[in-house]
Amino acid sequence: MGSAHIQLSGNVATKLKMSMDNPGHERVSFRVIANDRRFDATTNTWLDGDEFSVTVVCWGSLARGVAPSVMIGDPVVVTGKILNRRYEAEGETRYATEVKAVTVSHDLTRGTATFRKIYHKPAVEAAPEENYEVRETPDSSAGSEDPYRLPAEQPAESQPAESQPAESQPSESEPAEFAISSNGGAPF
Repeated sequence: MGSAHIQLSGNVATKLKMSMDNPGHERVSFRVIANDRRFDATTNTWLDGDEFSVTVVCWGSLARGVAPSVMIGDPVVVTGKILNRRYEAEGETRYATEVKAVTVSHDLTRGTATFRKIYHKPAVEAAPEENYEVRETPDSSAGSEDPYRLPAEQPAESQPAESQPAESQPSESEPAEFAISSNGGAPF
């Protein structure tokens, strides 16, 4: 069975409804209204034509990006999959048309924006307790554990440092944070 994909341009018409409590399953929804516009040469003005409105639903990382970026009145461009959802309310079967968004962006034909990249922290699997060591800091009390636990040293089974490529070893003349540069020195 096929699916219907849609791209629409319109204005955000409602406040965002957010459910951000379940990590990885964040949800943001809002209504978008798209109007046809036509120029009336007799009055020399633009007139509103037909109107289309739909609820846009964003999940996961898209929801996390939309939540701080979009507000009522913003002109947006939305791409996604159009769905009819059936549900029961007050003993009746009802239908709701929604767009499950793939992308949401500001319509830059109607304004400007500044993009800020989201840096996701890598998922780290919890290691067994014996793979950690407790280290003491100079100002820690006797018998208390440092809240910053580091993985225990593992024997290096890789190649010796002198046989690794020169680009991965910092030189004495440059700071260590700029020693590895596979992307032209960009921070991301």
